[in-house]
Amino acid sequence: MRKLIILLVFGLASCSNELSLIEMTKELDASSQQKWVLVKMTGGFGIGSTTGSAMQWQEYYIFNNDGTFSRYRQQDNATKSANGTFTTVTESDQQFLELTYSSGDELKTSCYPKERLHSVSAYRLQGTWGHCDGPTLEYARPSDQ
Repeated sequence: MRKLIILLVFGLASCSNELSLIEMTKELDASSQQKWVLVKMTGGFGIGSTTGSAMQWQEYYIFNNDGTFSRYRQQDNATKSANGTFTTVTESDQQFLELTYSSGDELKTSCYPKERLHSVSAYRLQGTWGHCDGPTLEYARPSDQ
């Protein structure tokens, strides 16, 4: 019985992650764009988290309903930007937003050719840079912070 409950909990968590990305893209279809703001940084290996103005930098994404995105980062009194396209991909039963940069590649936070964001809850996206010892970056829509 305990194994069944554990499987059910993990199964529901997996469904909610997929649904949030599906819902995000549905909402994006209904509007012109969505803004997702960096709200939390967790150091490599999950050691230490920072939020708000204590983070090393401030940044946000704008996802447009035409499949393009812009990324803006403010650090050391300078603002940098990047642009590109995104798609939703499924791999090993998980859905990701996969970002392909056309400019500002230095803002890419991934050790892979393309950056990926996945849903950790209905209102949070998380980068995968932590898989290769970078900080784990977590984003929320401003109304959901």
